[in-house]
Amino acid sequence: LKVGGSNNSIALSLRALGPNLDDGGSSPDMHSGIATLAVQQAETYVDAALTFEAGPEEVRIWNGRDEDHKMEKDGFELCNVSLPQEEVDWYDPPAVAATLYPMAEKALLDLMPGSNKVIVFDHIARNAGRVEQEMREAGLTQELSSEEDAANGLKTQLLAVPGRLVHGDYTARSGDTRTRELLAPCESAERIEAAMQGRVALVNVWVPLCPVLRDPLALAEWQTCRPEDVIRVKRIHPHRTGEIYHGLRAAERQRWVYFPGMEPGEVLVFKTYDSAEDRPRFVIHSAFVDPSSPPSAPARESIELRCIVFFSEVPEDFGAQFVPPHLDPSSPDHDLTAPKVEKSEAMPEW
Repeated sequence: LKVGGSNNSIALSLRALGPNLDDGGSSPDMHSGIATLAVQQAETYVDAALTFEAGPEEVRIWNGRDEDHKMEKDGFELCNVSLPQEEVDWYDPPAVAATLYPMAEKALLDLMPGSNKVIVFDHIARNAGRVEQEMREAGLTQELSSEEDAANGLKTQLLAVPGRLVHGDYTARSGDTRTRELLAPCESAERIEAAMQGRVALVNVWVPLCPVLRDPLALAEWQTCRPEDVIRVKRIHPHRTGEIYHGLRAAERQRWVYFPGMEPGEVLVFKTYDSAEDRPRFVIHSAFVDPSSPPSAPARESIELRCIVFFSEVPEDFGAQFVPPHLDPSSPDHDLTAPKVEKSEAMPEW
């Protein structure tokens, strides 16, 4: 690390660095206190070398705590929610579906004007400490990606490390096709087509399970990004083809934001696809190594919930029989064979 510049800005690499997993034996109350202190002492910005497709490049990541970011202006928003009071096993997918999925549905209906229906279709839990422990127990040494963890021997389903590559979860093409694929098992082609004629968005609800003292999330404001900043990356599975954006390069016009010291009860909501072209459509994002993290900071524990939001009028029973693929034993999505990857050139359109 090197220290310098105004506001004690710090330059660091966000490439695949191993996290410090020592929790120092400290208590959750101590972690919460440290998180509060982190917010109070956070710098105006940090300078960080985010990992893009073209290589690491230094960008400035601004503290968004005192700014007014909104979904329909920037593509993301920091919100407050009520988490379940009862004890929940956050690494048990049915338990997460029973508790956090309804919370996310309500939060999005309240946050996004004009929304009429929300379906939570997936989630992933991030905990580098748990991943490392399960890798040791399974005798694994290779680095695991979020979509391949289970196939490579981790016993916990839907578990991954924080993602330190600048990316967007869907593209203009795959946001539409993935929504149709998800609905196909439970709805007729006619009802799906009618619903897709209106505005549809895919939205992530990013939920910290304990104070975030390591690997916070950085997000790029929509209005500062351009299509030439990304490339399309196809992930070709045996049963379907997905497509995501990889951040190609940094640009001086890009403005990156993070929210230091997030606590349980705070959530980051951000778009990964919006069919409406007159507003923010995608938010590219990445986890990064926070230089202010104390040496004893525990691994980040968070869950991101992936949701479909419909804005047109849909039948009251639309999607009533939907079962998330990871909870449906017959779903072909359980085939986690490593996909074939194809990369495109940068394009002038999203």
